[in-house]
Amino acid sequence: HLLRDEYELQVYEGFQELDRGAWCGKTKAEIGADNLARFDACDESITPVTADGSGGESYPQLYERVLADLEALLQSLRPHQSAALVSHLQVTRCLVAH
Repeated sequence: HLLRDEYELQVYEGFQELDRGAWCGKTKAEIGADNLARFDACDESITPVTADGSGGESYPQLYERVLADLEALLQSLRPHQSAALVSHLQVTRCLVAH
């Protein structure tokens, strides 16, 4: 029987899902097939920044962010200690690719 108080929950900001910036809430049709194809090909010139210039990131930016927090998580573990990581699709893809 597992007791909830036995475990420490930590949230790592680097494991948040890909920031889609100005594309958040839009359909694929609204974003456009060409933009989506360029984004999937890691074309950083198509990163969907918001109208005020904030938000949005490319896959390479996401990968860098995820790996930085992966390293922080691993460094925080004691020998023979394990961790469970819960994330979203694009973060999981970065971890698998690594």
